[in-house]
Amino acid sequence: MARLIRFSVSLLLASMLSSASVAAAEYESPRVVLASDIVPRPLLTSPTHRVEPKAKVAQNLLEVVLFSDFGLFDITSVALLEIRVHELSVLDQAIAQYQRAGGAGLRRSGSRSPGGGQVSTLSAPRGPASHLSTTLSDNDAILASRGPRVLRSGHRGPARPTATGPIFESHRRNVAYHLGLDPYSTNTHVQNFLAKVADARAKGQFSAGSGLVLRPAVRSSRLVDGGRIDQEVQQLLRHLELPELRSGLEAEIPKMGVSDNIVARFLEHGSYTPSMRASMAAHIDFLGTADGLEAFFDAALGARSESEALSFEQLARMLALYHEHVGKITKLIPGGRALPGALRADGALVLMLPVDYVYWTPSAERIFESLRQAEGRTGRPIELVVRGTLSPTARKELAAREVTVREGFLAAPPQG
Repeated sequence: MARLIRFSVSLLLASMLSSASVAAAEYESPRVVLASDIVPRPLLTSPTHRVEPKAKVAQNLLEVVLFSDFGLFDITSVALLEIRVHELSVLDQAIAQYQRAGGAGLRRSGSRSPGGGQVSTLSAPRGPASHLSTTLSDNDAILASRGPRVLRSGHRGPARPTATGPIFESHRRNVAYHLGLDPYSTNTHVQNFLAKVADARAKGQFSAGSGLVLRPAVRSSRLVDGGRIDQEVQQLLRHLELPELRSGLEAEIPKMGVSDNIVARFLEHGSYTPSMRASMAAHIDFLGTADGLEAFFDAALGARSESEALSFEQLARMLALYHEHVGKITKLIPGGRALPGALRADGALVLMLPVDYVYWTPSAERIFESLRQAEGRTGRPIELVVRGTLSPTARKELAAREVTVREGFLAAPPQG
């Protein structure tokens, strides 16, 4: 029975994340949806941005176009959209404060492509984490060698000052912490701003970048343990240089029952930033004595892009939040190349999908039928937990198979 569950979980999570087309009329293969049907309202528009009303669906993730004073950006996943909207809001205020104080060398607007559309400079590709350490100029070399991955043209952001050394890096991390920014963000505007301010501080302008920034008061996502884990991760990123951060993860992750080989491959994986790695490790550690935690890190090795890497970071948050508020997770079930499943203390099988939109496909029908038949004899409940939302058809079909569904799992409750 356990072998069947493991096989079914692997097939389910792999198939539901596939983009295979279907022909039968009762199945779904959406290509375009309204962003307002899926994206939380605070992320749709603000004084610094707006999202194109129509969004594409690719492998259960939304592809949205974001317009702002910084340019036009193509973004994959609501999770990445939340990060970028926060960054734009902070940068808009921080750059204005910096310029009012006499700072120069920063700009908001993106360049224009021959077709008239502005070029995205937010989601620039990056090299392995080991290359993102002490010099921002090193990252320029990585961009030049690997080339643009999601940009609409070969445009690159303005050159960063050549500043190196622990003092510069300390200033850079401290500025990021106080502004609520990720010091290892793949947003080139964030990196340009942090580098400019850190360079000024390293040269004696200690008040550079210290103006008041009104961070968004309302988050779109819930935080585990009242935000304590995120705060601890931010403190680590603020105070530790990259070699120290890596040494800490090398020491802590094996304590969760993860082999040295998987730890080494995870820490070298090019799709994860240091911030992602620290967040994932901290949230999985929150599961405490649960068995099989290695399954999470093993599956995370399959990430092939920034959006997939961020999905695993979101999965770590979902597991920790579920463990805290819904039911104790006692074991993670390996899913092969797919996401791991989880067993709850009462024996329920919990499947988590860190995706934006789940719709009904032949593969989903086949796998849920298999799971229902296998588990029906034991009375084991099956629960599907989704970061985003389900189509009405998927919701109806799962209910008919007695699968409990939790949608919008990481969404913060509406503000009264």
